[in-house]
Amino acid sequence: MDWIRDYPILKKNTKIQTNIMSKNFAIIGAAGYIAPRHLKAIKDTNNHLLAAYDPNDSVGIMDSYFPEAAFFTEFERFDRHVDKLKRKITQSTM
Repeated sequence: MDWIRDYPILKKNTKIQTNIMSKNFAIIGAAGYIAPRHLKAIKDTNNHLLAAYDPNDSVGIMDSYFPEAAFFTEFERFDRHVDKLKRKITQSTM
């Protein structure tokens, strides 16, 4: 599981935060016109952005809100990462 070491919130033996008060998000279209509003809303409501996808690599705004979030320009890699996150959340809640 080498991919975990690159993401500080996904280190081994740590749980992804899942409770009633906060939610985890993945966003498609992180460089879109409305995306900064969505990122701000996620941050303002004390939620977490774990992954983002956009074919354009111009999402500097994302670093100001969620520097630990994984960013992908290829959908297949984004999809695989989100699938791994789902499995990790499922394992940590059992």
